[in-house]
Amino acid sequence: MEKKIMLIKKYIKENKKDLIIILIYAIITFIVTIFFHEKWRDEAQAWLLARDLNPIELLKQMKYEGHPPLWHLILMPFAKLGFPYITMNIISWFIMCISAGLLIKKAPFKTTTSILILLSSGFIYLYPVISRSYCLIPLAIILVAIYYPKRNEEKIKYTLSVLLLAYTHICMWGLVGILFLFFFLEQIFYTKQDKKNIKYIIIALIIATVGLACLIVILLGSMKTNDVVSVSNIAHLRIHSINQLMKLIKIYYKYIIGILELIEIGIFGQIGNDVGFNLVCFIIMILFLIREFRKNKEHAIILITSCVWQIGIYLYTNSGLSSIKANTMFLIFIFIAWIDLIENNIIEKNLQNTKYEKISISICIFSLILTNICGLTCILEEIDNYYSDSKQIAKFIEKNLEENAILICTNGPDPSSIIPYTKNKKFWNAKSSDYYTYMVWDKKSNGEITIDEVMQKVKDNFTGKEPLYLIESDEEAGVTYQNSSDIVRYQEQGILSQELYVSDIIKTIHKEETFKIYKINL
Repeated sequence: MEKKIMLIKKYIKENKKDLIIILIYAIITFIVTIFFHEKWRDEAQAWLLARDLNPIELLKQMKYEGHPPLWHLILMPFAKLGFPYITMNIISWFIMCISAGLLIKKAPFKTTTSILILLSSGFIYLYPVISRSYCLIPLAIILVAIYYPKRNEEKIKYTLSVLLLAYTHICMWGLVGILFLFFFLEQIFYTKQDKKNIKYIIIALIIATVGLACLIVILLGSMKTNDVVSVSNIAHLRIHSINQLMKLIKIYYKYIIGILELIEIGIFGQIGNDVGFNLVCFIIMILFLIREFRKNKEHAIILITSCVWQIGIYLYTNSGLSSIKANTMFLIFIFIAWIDLIENNIIEKNLQNTKYEKISISICIFSLILTNICGLTCILEEIDNYYSDSKQIAKFIEKNLEENAILICTNGPDPSSIIPYTKNKKFWNAKSSDYYTYMVWDKKSNGEITIDEVMQKVKDNFTGKEPLYLIESDEEAGVTYQNSSDIVRYQEQGILSQELYVSDIIKTIHKEETFKIYKINL
């Protein structure tokens, strides 16, 4: 026992600086996660799926989600055992602390550079605080980066790390595909072919093939079943003349420039919206790619393929582009920088940097500082505002409404964020005319509905003896503004009460998750 204590003390002494950095990172992210973050509908959806479905049902549900099931399976034991809702945030925070530790200990960057990466908006806020499957991406990418230089010696571990990345999010499939392609081509044509090597190559190939096949089968049909993530209209455009070709080019140019701008904003904050900044980024990108092709064509192809895949996902689906998605591209650049440094042996050989290299490093450091400003802004915004009004309205419901109250929801997705915060309340989706917890993203359950349609469905399905309440979400594309006069009409008729609860729209970051509650009197 004493020997173990001595070893622990020795480890702490030898790694004191790294442990302090990780501890500070853990404390900052933990405070923001536990005390300031209100979970929104996408976080609630994962928890409710894990809580209310068995493993087989969960896998079947994934075709509606369009996401790999790994994150939900991680949450499932905790949700099933009745752990509090905050548990999912602690899990994402813990995963990111592991990622931070691996970055500090294993990355070939200087300590100051690693600290700047940890202070970026993705590492300091988006992935540890907002509890979604994205928190798995940094961990998976770091593991791939660790095993990438040792891929010929550690074939199975490298294959498993890339497969783990595939199970985090579909936006990573471009990186996964090109890594597997290069890896197996390398193993088949360039690696020494002895019995031991052939055995491990076959095992790795089986693992990759079976793992990816299972993932494809699970998600097969998502575009058809999911009413939210559907194929964009520009995918259906056809070319029949030169004029149509020019129009299509203009459409693609507009969309792609818009996507790149949103990515810049997601990584760097509002400065990414500046035309001059966009131009500078474009020039730097071209220079960076030229350098990559000169030094390591394989890395350049990995970078281009990964980024083009992501842009294609955002271009051809209507899932939208948020900061949490944009920062996954930032992680790809970190990955490329990591494997560049290792494979070029810059650290081991202690090579003198050229003038070009010094300028490149300075630009990278400046870019990291900009991401730090964005990260700090995100944290301050989270502290000063409500991310979602779900937690606040749930407190009101628990305190003021009857235990057997039935909450009628005009827009199923947004009020679903309230459900995990409540205990025994029943939520009824007016669109599907059924009780619900998690959302099913089909046309039956999701979409616009007028107040007149809602009230008619309420009359058809309830007697009026139940305590009924209407929750209306402030969805910009939904029903609130277009039905405000109808609400007044029902209030004048005495069918709806005056607002019992109104969210603070100004103080809420996700405006679509602000709500109003009315008592229904049939």
